[in-house]
Amino acid sequence: MSEEVKYDIKGKLTELQYKVTQEADTEPAFTGEYYQHLFQSDHKYKKNSGWPAFHDNSGNVTEVPVPNSGVKRMEVVCSNCKAHLGHVSKDNSSPSGIRYCVNSASLNFSEN
Repeated sequence: MSEEVKYDIKGKLTELQYKVTQEADTEPAFTGEYYQHLFQSDHKYKKNSGWPAFHDNSGNVTEVPVPNSGVKRMEVVCSNCKAHLGHVSKDNSSPSGIRYCVNSASLNFSEN
């Protein structure tokens, strides 16, 4: 990504949003704006992990391996802009057996 594009993106995001979406950082648990946010979503479920949890991705995200993580870990990125959203893992308490753990700083909701 060019420095010009990075600067343009950085000017539109908060420092935390930039760190999470562009540098694959993670917001502290239980601090995200949407951690306990109630919104319409058939795929959201209560995990009490500190981050919004979803059991299906609706095809809007792409799973990619986390390089040099030392363990087999999958990152979740936006299918359109490739921004880091969070991670996906196995979760027996999830309706699908998997959990998409998403940073609030990477989300934005609007009424349709």
